[in-house]
Amino acid sequence: MMMQSSFPMTLNNCYSYIPIPYMKAYVNTAECRMKIEGKGSIRVRPDTSVVVLGTVTENKELRFAQEENAVKITAILRGLREMGISSEKVQTRSYNIFPQYDFVEGQQVFRGYRVEHILEITVKDIGKIGQVIDNAVQNGANRVENIRFTISNPSMFYRQALNIAVDDAISKAKALGAKLNIHVSTIPLQITEISHEPPEPIILLAYQAAETVTPVQPGQIEIQARIEAIFAYRCKYSV
Repeated sequence: MMMQSSFPMTLNNCYSYIPIPYMKAYVNTAECRMKIEGKGSIRVRPDTSVVVLGTVTENKELRFAQEENAVKITAILRGLREMGISSEKVQTRSYNIFPQYDFVEGQQVFRGYRVEHILEITVKDIGKIGQVIDNAVQNGANRVENIRFTISNPSMFYRQALNIAVDDAISKAKALGAKLNIHVSTIPLQITEISHEPPEPIILLAYQAAETVTPVQPGQIEIQARIEAIFAYRCKYSV
């Protein structure tokens, strides 16, 4: 009577096994991992604004164009000081001199010089933005480019958005665990922060003189945070 058995067979240094008919597969568990992205955002009202404006002068003589520009900028700065805006809150953004040409019968003809002096004015009281613009224009500003709104302490609000992003990732991990009928640990093994700079809303202005104060609405700034979190869960496999 022949006995049925299992034994290794050598084939090119590999082993092949003949299974015993009554051998059963056993199910074991191991720790597996999943990566989930979390997002969080918070909307806040800006508390600081930066007004970009200045003056442009033209003259055939460069010296005269510069002198006229300097007189207007001096008047603008004096008006800002009278409004309570210190010199520390005002800085030159750019100062440029451009030669100007006309084309006459296909020929380039020199017309003069253009001098541009652009200022950045930081205004903490957002309610005064319109007054600042009007005051500057009355004192000689003939270019108003834009207003930029910011937050003086963005990191505080970013941390709030970051907490929301972590909660979002945990909530997603729980939802996946319930859907797949697996146990997912809600304590992340690892969290990777994906930095995101808060945007600065910009209002572009084409200024026109008006009898009333120029109205400016700052709106809100959305601060966003994103993270990637790795969670552990028990997965099954057969042996």
